[in-house]
Amino acid sequence: MKFCRSRIGNAGILLLCLIFAFLFWIFRSLGNDYSAVLDFKVKIKSNLEGRVPTSSSQSMVIIKGTCSGLYITKQRSGMAPRVLDLEVDHTFLHKSGNGSDSYYITSKDLRPIIQKALGEDLRINWISTDAVYFDFPVQDNKRVPVVSRIDIRCKSQYTMLGSIRLKPDSVIVYGNAEAIASIDSVFTRDVEVNEASSQVEGVVRLEKIGGIRFSDNEIYYHADVRRFTENSVKVNVNVTDAPSNVSVIIVPSAVSVTYREVFGRRAKTGFSDLQVAVDFNKISGSFAIPEIHKMPDGIFDVSIDPPYVQCVVNNN
Repeated sequence: MKFCRSRIGNAGILLLCLIFAFLFWIFRSLGNDYSAVLDFKVKIKSNLEGRVPTSSSQSMVIIKGTCSGLYITKQRSGMAPRVLDLEVDHTFLHKSGNGSDSYYITSKDLRPIIQKALGEDLRINWISTDAVYFDFPVQDNKRVPVVSRIDIRCKSQYTMLGSIRLKPDSVIVYGNAEAIASIDSVFTRDVEVNEASSQVEGVVRLEKIGGIRFSDNEIYYHADVRRFTENSVKVNVNVTDAPSNVSVIIVPSAVSVTYREVFGRRAKTGFSDLQVAVDFNKISGSFAIPEIHKMPDGIFDVSIDPPYVQCVVNNN
């Protein structure tokens, strides 16, 4: 009896050892690298103007590469994804002769994009086809301007030169024809900058519109903020477009022009740099509004005092 129990115990230990040895062999085998041929469906997202953003390859893409036994097992059992989701710039997509919506990408251009997506799971040796084909149907679209909702408030003695520059300053909106017909512009999200004393720049996202896709979702903005000084100069008022048979006396004959310029600007603004004139055809009664006719570069926020002048018109 003892002999039987001893034989059963030894057999159990032997069986257990065989099981552990088998499992060890499996795990070691799965960790080894093998050459394998695998097939994938390729789905790409691109930025082709006027067309849908995504498309799947018309056929499976066969790839030969080196990978672990575990990855082969996962891929063939469905545990690993067999669809590769890739982002491809439109410059890699070429029009094919298979229809107005058909585009292709060469395997040479596609290989590094797939390799980046797969990482170290699969090291590609070759792709079976020279090109992979996709369909990108036309989608209703139109280009609209981007409207800034960026509020920049400058520190005292600082000002923003010009307006806020946006890049891009317009985007293409995609959607059904009825939806995009009512869209005349798109807006950035709100951005508030206080006490600005140097150039302001950044990236802001566009406000979403339900059911609408944008060609660009982010907008770069830039504003030139400078310190300024304020000065004024007396300038004589001239008359333009007056007939040859009349003379016009302006009272006062000179006005005070107040302007701002960037702090540290070397050039001096004088009488020859600024010209103020009254258009004879705009004289109303005996008064007119003097206007700037010549202004040097580098000055801004110009105002004239007094804003009206008296015009005495005499026939020669």
